Amino acid sequence: MTTPELPPLQRAVLPPEELRSLFRDLGELPDPVELQVRGAVRPASLAEAEQAMLSGEIDQLQLRYAYEDRWWCDTLRRVGSEFDLVRIEIPEQPPGPLS
Repeated sequence: MTTPELPPLQRAVLPPEELRSLFRDLGELPDPVELQVRGAVRPASLAEAEQAMLSGEIDQLQLRYAYEDRWWCDTLRRVGSEFDLVRIEIPEQPPGPLS
């Protein structure tokens, strides 16, 4: 059996000010950003998601969005006072709200 080639991923650790910058940049995109969260808190907007991550209400968040004619998935996870970012390009346009 041949394992399909996986798209490359990018990884970074963001301090709170860089997390704020990421959310600011995503807020300027012309298309909506899809939020996926596990747990009781369900932010309805990017601003609510940013505040929930910074305050510790949620410790993991997935963001899906289009940028420069490509689809991206960012996974954020709180690690102490910083945030682990894993970014991967989605090879095809995802089904659902972003299509």
